[in-house]
Amino acid sequence: MQLFSLDKSVRDDGSKKLSKMGEEGVKAVLPLLSAENWVLRYRAAEVIGCAGCKSYARNLVPLLSDKKDHVRYMAAKSLGMIGDSFYTDEVRALLSDENPYVVRAASRTLEGWMR
Repeated sequence: MQLFSLDKSVRDDGSKKLSKMGEEGVKAVLPLLSAENWVLRYRAAEVIGCAGCKSYARNLVPLLSDKKDHVRYMAAKSLGMIGDSFYTDEVRALLSDENPYVVRAASRTLEGWMR
């Protein structure tokens, strides 16, 4: 799987391909949501968001409290891409995150849901 590559551009390409596969691609990355390597958790969250599979939004919620800020960022961003405002409280908690990029992603997601 391309997501395991050391080359960032290869991982990016893999994420795009899996996202275009829709639910099939999402199912392929679900096990990676709990991977030890934060890059794999990040990419799995990205695939779910880009695929827009609302039924898998709940799988992103645990990543909102991930120890790695990049993963929290992508989980918030992906929930925004999916458009499922059911998790407003969980995303709102990130407005006080230590990382300004995570805060910005959470803020954009919440703003998008208010439109």
